[in-house]
Amino acid sequence: MNPLVFHFLTHHSKEASKWPLYTELRRLNGGDGIEVFADCVPLSYGHRWQLMVFGWPKLVFSSLKLALLSVRHRSRPEFVIVEEHIQFWCVFLVWSLCSLFCWTKKPRFVYLGFIFTSRKSAVLNMFRMFYFRLLFHLVNDVINYSDYERDHLSELFQGCRARFSSIHYGIGDHETTRKHADEMRLSTHLKPRKEELGLLSAGRSCRDYATLFESMRALQTPIDCTVICDSYTELPVTLWNPAIVVLRSCYGQEYTRCIIESDVVVVPLRDSMVSAGQMVALHALAAGKPVIISDTPITREYFGNCGSVHFVKLADSNSLTKSICMLEKQLLFKEQFFEQSRSFFEANFAINRFAFRLFNSIVESM
Repeated sequence: MNPLVFHFLTHHSKEASKWPLYTELRRLNGGDGIEVFADCVPLSYGHRWQLMVFGWPKLVFSSLKLALLSVRHRSRPEFVIVEEHIQFWCVFLVWSLCSLFCWTKKPRFVYLGFIFTSRKSAVLNMFRMFYFRLLFHLVNDVINYSDYERDHLSELFQGCRARFSSIHYGIGDHETTRKHADEMRLSTHLKPRKEELGLLSAGRSCRDYATLFESMRALQTPIDCTVICDSYTELPVTLWNPAIVVLRSCYGQEYTRCIIESDVVVVPLRDSMVSAGQMVALHALAAGKPVIISDTPITREYFGNCGSVHFVKLADSNSLTKSICMLEKQLLFKEQFFEQSRSFFEANFAINRFAFRLFNSIVESM
């Protein structure tokens, strides 16, 4: 039996084809058939208007270029996998034209990692619903990163052609997952023991930094906190204090180093309906760190069985303050947290686990 042919389009890195995810997918597919068309189009901007004016046009140009490479490739894919709605429209246009004029059968289009967020404006929400209903009448499969979100979207977009499914996310570095884990473990063990607690919080999507900053103001002893966030709209400037350091441009190895050097990673969320916070929490667990995260159905789904993840009520600064104080007292038990976090991550969210879930989810859609 010949291996299936997958075309992945990604805008995260031109070197994405070398990532462990695609290496593992090739192994699962019999060693061949996984083609990655990659470009680097950063979509991290401080304001949304900057994303729309500068980021989206670049993504359109990049997506059209990658779609043309996919169509012209010697292999005929059964599946084309995209990560953004703009990518899909470009791929759909190019493949439709190719199908029309070259009598080529269109592949199945898979939208990976879709997240639906509401807006404050009722008119804007109505437009977005119409837009995505149209998109989901053209997409074959939508893969979400949580069962809760899959069920919610299946009901929200009932009647659309798209088949909704879900898998749990996973992470790996750009070389090998094991090397990444060993470097993190070595860095953690060589780190000098210290008296004070070091907090780290990161991310931009659906974050509630106001509650985090409010909880820090309530601490009797000031604690250093580093916040990694490139969005100006997510950070409440009025609640800042000298103990908080904000890093606007912190990615890749620098981001990983900040996690390694922290003692506790805090992920405050403001909406229980949105899939958010998992990636930061997974990076923290991979580094052997305890995590404090807002209690939502999706975070429970991911981390409910992990002893080193502590849940706090949504938008409750008192609950967050108590959890920070509790972990400060347990700082001497960081080795225990390290083992709990690492073992839970390896068993559930290492890159080989993610690749296995992704491969099966796509194949089952045939």
